[in-house]
Amino acid sequence: MPQLKLENSLVDERYEVRERLSLGSYAEIFVARDRRANGQELVIKALNPHLQGTPESDLEKTLIENFQNEAIALDAVRHPHVILRLGHGTAADLNGVPFHYLVLEYMPGGDLLRLCKGCPGGALELQKALFYYKQVCEALAYAHSKGVIHRDLKPNNFLLSRDHSLLKVADFGVAKITGEESAEITRVGADIYAPPEHHPDESRGHVGRLTAAADIYSLAKSFYTVNGGRPPSQFIRRPITSLPDTINQQPWAQSLLTVLNRATAEKPEDRYATIIEFWSELANVATKAQPARNPVTVEDDATRVRTKDAKVELKVAPTNIPASPEQPEFTSLLASEASNLSTSTPTAPPPIADKRKIVVNFDAPTPAPETVAKSEPVPPRIARQRTQSPSVEQDMQLESFMAPMWRRVAVAILALLFLTTLVSVYRYAREHRTTTAATNTTNTPTNKIFGEQLEVIADGLTVRSGPGASFDKLGEITQNSKHKVVSKNPNGWVQIEVSEWSPRYPAGSQKQGWVNGNPKFVNITSRGWF
Repeated sequence: MPQLKLENSLVDERYEVRERLSLGSYAEIFVARDRRANGQELVIKALNPHLQGTPESDLEKTLIENFQNEAIALDAVRHPHVILRLGHGTAADLNGVPFHYLVLEYMPGGDLLRLCKGCPGGALELQKALFYYKQVCEALAYAHSKGVIHRDLKPNNFLLSRDHSLLKVADFGVAKITGEESAEITRVGADIYAPPEHHPDESRGHVGRLTAAADIYSLAKSFYTVNGGRPPSQFIRRPITSLPDTINQQPWAQSLLTVLNRATAEKPEDRYATIIEFWSELANVATKAQPARNPVTVEDDATRVRTKDAKVELKVAPTNIPASPEQPEFTSLLASEASNLSTSTPTAPPPIADKRKIVVNFDAPTPAPETVAKSEPVPPRIARQRTQSPSVEQDMQLESFMAPMWRRVAVAILALLFLTTLVSVYRYAREHRTTTAATNTTNTPTNKIFGEQLEVIADGLTVRSGPGASFDKLGEITQNSKHKVVSKNPNGWVQIEVSEWSPRYPAGSQKQGWVNGNPKFVNITSRGWF
């Protein structure tokens, strides 16, 4: 079965599909823009049962049930560190192939495994790994409190924001809601990270019901990959009994091995009982690290983690989360019954349960076809050209030539008028800007723009040349130092006038720069300046 044709198309008269991000076993992921939300970027997750060949009807039904179950699970665990579901629908692609889809939050920073591959040794240093896994544990602790077991935890399913400061757990497609009547355990998850109870046919002991211990097992195996630089392939469905050579000599290695070994015990009852208990022990590993002479600073201030921060209690309860959209009710009318949607003339499929939306190509000169290969009637003028005498035909050709010519002249005149107007506006704006700038230079004080001061509460803070982690580093300012606020960026960055640079990283004669305004790093007050 070919992949869905959705690139450069419009779904549901709302979502402009741009490109395919990834391809799974039975789903395709596209990045799109929402016309009704000022072009906000989001993800279209489209179910495609044909990706592995024509499915049996029972398999297709199961896939659709799992797809709907993902929507239910995501709505049950709406949390700052869980991907948000924004909508759903059923449509047909540009080839008339029907599909169900979910609309999900877009995380442009890629996944955690991709981030690791870009680091030395393919791994994150301990404190940065703990920074991300604290967010994972907060999400899972909340999910477990709602009776939802993820069942497919791995670094690929931990997605990052553009600046890599925020992590969200994704892909609840095989999640188990423990309150459901069916407690049957089926084989799911990647073998490397899946616990023995996810393989009931091969498990030595019978597990009657899944618990949080299943996710704890997978989480420990994934931490091994993120911190060790390689997956625990030698420990498939076995406890972790050793660490990679890259970290085995670290002062905290034995403490980490103890935590991972218990978390991956063969019997669920021998593992940590809750995510909170697991995180408490994992965070405690950081205290075993030898204190460095200088505080650890990573590339992005927003992801800086200090040892004393690692044991902060998990913030399980979500805040400021938007309400869930309407729950989907996907029908099973897809691949197994697609043949019933075709006729002798190739046409797009009829509506499914009165909810079908036809996809249109918004880059094409005509809308997406309601009827594929539709035959258009011959325009009357062309039809007449085929039957008139030669003289009449010549008159019609002259008429056809003159009409476009007058239109071209009119368009040229309008374009000239528009250009003249633009030049006039530009000259006026330039003169006005010059006058205003001169006035501001002489009359506006430069030391009281906001009347606010910034106090550094972090143990050293990087100052950059612009409002973002991608800008050049100018230097550092020390803890407890105070600086005047010049301006603020909507993305949380603050421009300051530096009162004193850190002796370790001075910036010479540079007096202004940008810092991350995260309350974890700074405290801004309105006490004013002299």
